[in-house]
Amino acid sequence: SHVDAAYYYLLQAKDALVKSKAKQDNPGKIENNKKYTDIKSKIQYKVLNASQRTVAVVTYTNKNVSNLTIPGSVTINGVKCRVTEINNKAFKNFENLKKVTIGQNVTKIGKQSFYGCGKLTTVVIGTNVKTIEKQSFQNCDKLKRLTLKGNKITSIKSCAFKNTYAKIRVKLTEKMSRQKKDALKKKLKKAGISKKAVFK
Repeated sequence: SHVDAAYYYLLQAKDALVKSKAKQDNPGKIENNKKYTDIKSKIQYKVLNASQRTVAVVTYTNKNVSNLTIPGSVTINGVKCRVTEINNKAFKNFENLKKVTIGQNVTKIGKQSFYGCGKLTTVVIGTNVKTIEKQSFQNCDKLKRLTLKGNKITSIKSCAFKNTYAKIRVKLTEKMSRQKKDALKKKLKKAGISKKAVFK
């Protein structure tokens, strides 16, 4: 009968809805150490910890990129992950890179990650960065503007800012005590930033 047929289709629709919701509640899996490329941003990521949903930036698929934003989070296989690291040599010698903005969840900038980016003029480092590894921005000789948005930086390794622009302007967060600012300035100078650097 028509009633039976309608009831049958209703049941089918209900099953489809239940399956659809289950799929949303149980998104695709991600695997430790596996690499994934985000098609939209063209950034390649590596899963650091699948259970904690953390990933590192490996590189950018287009070496001609000029304006790069490392996001705070990215969705991979339906799983929202925090972007917490930039790998060693991730953007080394990216000749056309001019501006870099590093997201709020990144805690570590890897060794030589932006080494030799000769056209790089502006870098904005997010609020949660704790470690800037050695030679991270070495030989970025046109790097004129550096903004440090956070107050959690504890380690800036050797030569991290060696051979950057002589009169580089460094903007520090206002949420930092004078004592912390002085300590950070010392770390930056020890890491090779110019003695003529202008701090704001």
